[in-house]
Amino acid sequence: MRELERDDIPSPLSTPLTVVGRGRVGRSLAAAAERAGAQVSLVSHEETPETIPAGTATLLCVPDDRIAATAERVADGAPSLLGHTRGATTLEALAAAAERGTA
Repeated sequence: MRELERDDIPSPLSTPLTVVGRGRVGRSLAAAAERAGAQVSLVSHEETPETIPAGTATLLCVPDDRIAATAERVADGAPSLLGHTRGATTLEALAAAAERGTA
């Protein structure tokens, strides 16, 4: 969370949120975000980047071994903010998206 405190990035609550991963974590977080008033889309990690609107905040709720590949595919959709929910994986897994300008 310290990274979010230092960087000037858009608030996930002020932009639409796309949750990638239809498992328990993804479904739970999408439902909670909707209850909080966020505009939420829930998509499978197998769906193409075209299903993720440009400029959205995107949260990856996929297994550790799929984070980097999913982040690379999702980056083609030009999300404004990208994160993941796995504690055992660092933000390095999102490097492909960061190289394309995603926060």
